[in-house]
Amino acid sequence: MERSILQCALRQNSLELTLRFENIPRSLLGLFVDQKFGLLIYSPVYVLAAFGIGIVWRDRRWRTAAIVVICGVLSYALNSSRYFMWWGGASAPARFLVPILPLLALPIAAALVNASSQMAARVQPRSFAISLSLIVAGGGLVMARGNPALQSSARHRERSSRRFRAALHSPPRCRLLRSKTG
Repeated sequence: MERSILQCALRQNSLELTLRFENIPRSLLGLFVDQKFGLLIYSPVYVLAAFGIGIVWRDRRWRTAAIVVICGVLSYALNSSRYFMWWGGASAPARFLVPILPLLALPIAAALVNASSQMAARVQPRSFAISLSLIVAGGGLVMARGNPALQSSARHRERSSRRFRAALHSPPRCRLLRSKTG
């Protein structure tokens, strides 16, 4: 189906209004730290990529990989932040950054491997202990309050088993039908 010149012009005009360089600062800020759609709010582990890229850059063996990651992430993030509607409508947070997130695996891994410094050695056991205590406390809270879904299913099973036992011990209905007909 061929488009008219007017349709093509209107489409071009709407793209020009949508994709603007003036949107970049606002969009980048929103893509990374917005409270509803920001990547770092929902996945703070990606902060490690900023530290990890410096670590990868310093190692001569990995410098080419660092350049590829930096160029790929910057070019894609800048290009996708030109959209006026950077949040992507009613979609998942940081929708436009999702395709480049696998590129950040190398810097995040480098940051985690480098985390064996003395400060990390002191912080890791504490954070593990805090995490474990929160998990235990949360599990205890659920056990103490009880899960309403589990309680209702338990009540349903109990009622069903009572009906089954009552039906099992009641006289068979076949006899009633035979006595009435026979």
